[in-house]
Amino acid sequence: MYQELVKRDDLDAVLIATPWNWHTPMALDSMRAGKYTGVEVPAAISMDECWALVNTHEETGVQCMMLENWSFRRDNLAILNMIRAGLLGEIMHAHCSYSHDCVGSYFFDGEGNPRWPGEFLVDNNRNQYPTHAQGPVLSWMDINCGDRYASLTAMATASKGINAYFARTKGPEHPTAKRPFKQGDVVTCLVRTQKGKTIVINCDMMLPRPYDNRWSVQGTLGIYNEQRNSVYIEGRSPQSHQWEPFDPYQTEFDHPWWTELEPEAAQAGHGGTDFVELKMFIKAVREKGPTPVDIYDSATMSSIIPLSEASIAQGGMPVECPDFTRGKWESTKPKFAVV
Repeated sequence: MYQELVKRDDLDAVLIATPWNWHTPMALDSMRAGKYTGVEVPAAISMDECWALVNTHEETGVQCMMLENWSFRRDNLAILNMIRAGLLGEIMHAHCSYSHDCVGSYFFDGEGNPRWPGEFLVDNNRNQYPTHAQGPVLSWMDINCGDRYASLTAMATASKGINAYFARTKGPEHPTAKRPFKQGDVVTCLVRTQKGKTIVINCDMMLPRPYDNRWSVQGTLGIYNEQRNSVYIEGRSPQSHQWEPFDPYQTEFDHPWWTELEPEAAQAGHGGTDFVELKMFIKAVREKGPTPVDIYDSATMSSIIPLSEASIAQGGMPVECPDFTRGKWESTKPKFAVV
């Protein structure tokens, strides 16, 4: 059993990559065994699990990091440097999305049988996979270190995409073409922060489409748009109210993690992002220091799952977002990717 594994004296850290419902139980046992813990996304799928992770970290003092790789993407870290340099002014709004047609691969096998993630679509209507979207946005907007999520409103479309996919590919009489699913095709969340800023978090996994994260971040001096690979910065962009390419800014504001690790990262998969993330996690383990993504950010990103479900169930009514930091967000300084 894994409980025996995490107790071994020759282990310094544990990485958890199991089905979602095992993430929190395994992370709790790992922390209680005194092991640095890296847990795949999402770290938790219920509010009780989010609080259990925070409470156990605070009780044991053991670090637990959700392995949200898109926080470590080269472009996202360059944008973070631009924001911290003041180029976009005060950040007021962000849009982010996990837009990825996953019906015929991730959620179901080739015969239309639900894989383990597909079982969550039967009884739950919520943003099932919110952390890839949020990862960079938390640091862009100083969430939990100067601001925090205050309230959330969520709405979901009807559930049509799953049935339509299997009717199209397997025939209208296929069992999955007729099976009812509670999960809506597209879920849209709107978060309002304590300081009156807003974030749109979109989940679009059930309809035909190319992959897209749809990141944008907007401040009092400018805007970045990932889909356009462009920026507009008041007083700096060469033409008024006209987009300019992001690539020169990527070079100018490249993060030291990437300039130092690029030769090794370039040989790794997933564009090198996972390599950089795990390198920083291992560095924290070796130095016995804090992990790059802390437990409060891990819980905050994961909490969108139960919060969105609660709001959707209430017809889109706003729900209160918990303060996992217990007020520390007001005095905590930004720390992610600070070098």
